[in-house]
Amino acid sequence: MKAQQETIQVKLYVHAIENNISRKMNITVLPHDASKHGNASIFGTVVAIHDIEIPYPNISRPDFINSQIDTLKKEQNKVLAEAHAKASELEGHIQSLLCIEEKPMSKSDEKIPD
Repeated sequence: MKAQQETIQVKLYVHAIENNISRKMNITVLPHDASKHGNASIFGTVVAIHDIEIPYPNISRPDFINSQIDTLKKEQNKVLAEAHAKASELEGHIQSLLCIEEKPMSKSDEKIPD
């Protein structure tokens, strides 16, 4: 069995851009130089690059599987909530159409009750 890595090497690019309204500096840290990909207007320019080491996560197979299950359940709940919201919206439209009568409104129907 292969020995597991102890650390992971990561290069981080620190981008800075000035907010046009507040004139405050916004900092974004990405694992790549976004200005080379045409995103300088969004992320700004690279002001620093850092090579860092982070500890390799020590995770067991069961913990990994449980993490995947949790992620899938969250996605499932999100999809169900979106579907429920859309179904409710469609039901509202259906009910609105069912309320429409084929005859024109009379003047007495337009009056607001006292």
